Amino acid sequence: MILYASAIIIQKGISFFLLPLYTSQLIPSEYGTLNIVTGVCSFYGVLATLGMDAAAGRYYIEYKDDNENRKKFIGTVVYFTILVSMLLAVLLLIFGRYLVVPFAEGVPYYPHIIIGIVYILTVPIYSMYQRILLMKENANRYSANLITNFLMQTTLSIIFVVVFKLQSLGVILAMCITGIIFFIISIRSLKVETETIINKTHLITALKYSIPLIPHTLSNWVNTVFDRIILARFYSLVEVGIYNVANQLGMITNVFSAAINQAYVPWLYGKIKDGQNIRINQSINILTGLFSLLGIGIILLTPEILNIMVDESYHEALELIPIFVLAYSYSNLYLAFLNIVMYHVKYAKYIGVVTFSGACLNMVSNLIFIPRYSMYGAALTSLGTKLIVYVVIMILARSSSKIRFDWFKIILFTATLTIIAAVSITIKISLGFRILMCIVTLAGFICVLNKDISALLNFSIFNKFD
Repeated sequence: MILYASAIIIQKGISFFLLPLYTSQLIPSEYGTLNIVTGVCSFYGVLATLGMDAAAGRYYIEYKDDNENRKKFIGTVVYFTILVSMLLAVLLLIFGRYLVVPFAEGVPYYPHIIIGIVYILTVPIYSMYQRILLMKENANRYSANLITNFLMQTTLSIIFVVVFKLQSLGVILAMCITGIIFFIISIRSLKVETETIINKTHLITALKYSIPLIPHTLSNWVNTVFDRIILARFYSLVEVGIYNVANQLGMITNVFSAAINQAYVPWLYGKIKDGQNIRINQSINILTGLFSLLGIGIILLTPEILNIMVDESYHEALELIPIFVLAYSYSNLYLAFLNIVMYHVKYAKYIGVVTFSGACLNMVSNLIFIPRYSMYGAALTSLGTKLIVYVVIMILARSSSKIRFDWFKIILFTATLTIIAAVSITIKISLGFRILMCIVTLAGFICVLNKDISALLNFSIFNKFD
């Protein structure tokens, strides 16, 4: 578990760990440019992948003991994904001025967007390879890949930004070069896992699972990128840069929750398959308590984190950070329930409906509130949307499984998080009192979760992660 967690914290935390570098070397407009380019790349990266990485992970478990069908299935999704991503890259290079430029207000088409399009080509296969390593529970290779990727991208970013003064272009170049190298590594490594074939039956199976998840993935993009695009159109890249600093600091909890979740999913799927609902319920209680506690800790220490992490020119982000921490904490909480729904293939299709509906609400709200309230309208829109999706996914998880959730604990943790966030946003509290609040909250959560933690430890649940 420690290897998984450490590696994923590094991967998910790239933007966070590099924030001091970016804010000290890039003026807000350049940082805004970087975020628009990476946002557009992530959108087309979703289309290039078509959710096939999720299908590869899900059916690798299904065919774990069937070597022949496993290789045929993985080979099918790998080579189909390569064809799709290559076709998309060609289309974007030819028609980029019509398919990309309208979403990148104020960003140079050449070289920024061109390099970003090349980067898109590298994303799907690396993502798929990492997903397969995760399902194989190959912690050493999985972690080595993520850490090496991080170190390479960080080193190149420092060289291009600090030494060659390439500003946002330097970071985009670092992403692209790193992506190309790890695309090659992934292709070579996947050869032993695949047959060079696109099997029609397996392709249909994969698409039936992955296509309904695309709206869900695109919804995540809408919820994290669309607001920046609208900000750039109605205001400027300066607002985008400041807004994204607040967003990145608000996402600190996501770095840790992603690490925990990635290591947790293989264990969860095994317990669902074995029908160990009591153990699952205990783990859900612990996750919701832990994710809530993470959010509370970051919210209460926001001023200190801002002063340490970013340049003074970005300090206007201070008032937005607690809103984002609360919003992303809702996203972390919903992960615990989302995993349960995703396991049940019959119900997985509803995930796209829920999250896509939330994304549509987010888009409409952004179009209404950003022109009027700028960054604050965008932040509050994100908060409201994530809360609604969290509640609906909880209900869907209850419908898709026989697990009897402990709603008292779940609501208690969520309500505590929300109340502390509201107090922090509206009232200035001294550092000493904020530290005291952290200690009291931690003690209270431990008391509430004492039986769940003891039960899981007694059954040696975490031995698998050691």
